[in-house]
Amino acid sequence: MVILWSTIESRSEWVQKCHIKMIVLLTFLSLAATVVCGQAATYGDTEQAFRDCQLFLERSRELTAEESKRATSCFNFVIGAWDMGEYLSWREVFLGKDPPFCPPEEEVDVTKPILVFVNYVEEHPEKMEHRLAMVLEWSFKRAYPCTDAYYIKLAN
Repeated sequence: MVILWSTIESRSEWVQKCHIKMIVLLTFLSLAATVVCGQAATYGDTEQAFRDCQLFLERSRELTAEESKRATSCFNFVIGAWDMGEYLSWREVFLGKDPPFCPPEEEVDVTKPILVFVNYVEEHPEKMEHRLAMVLEWSFKRAYPCTDAYYIKLAN
């Protein structure tokens, strides 16, 4: 893969800038989750996250205060995981390594990663026994696989 670094002095400088931006983003997300929900959005249980994300996607009725809090926790966690995964994927691509998944170049609507996760778990309910971070990565990898066409497009 050929990448022109003309606008960036060096790869290490680019990686350092990305690390700083990621630390700021993660700090912001953590604080936002605490302020909005009254607690940080944390999960280990894929099944609970799945149920909370289904609430987030539900549009047929008004959610109760508790359901809204759970739906917001899903949003905070999944979008935080998406942002971190997207950053790590781009970093791996630019370092010439294989990324966990290949995010699209265009901006992704905030509901898309949640839909990807919910659809994946609906199709693979046996995955609920695994850690949430693993299931999120698998769902993103299935939705955004790394292909030769993807790398060719990046190189042009």
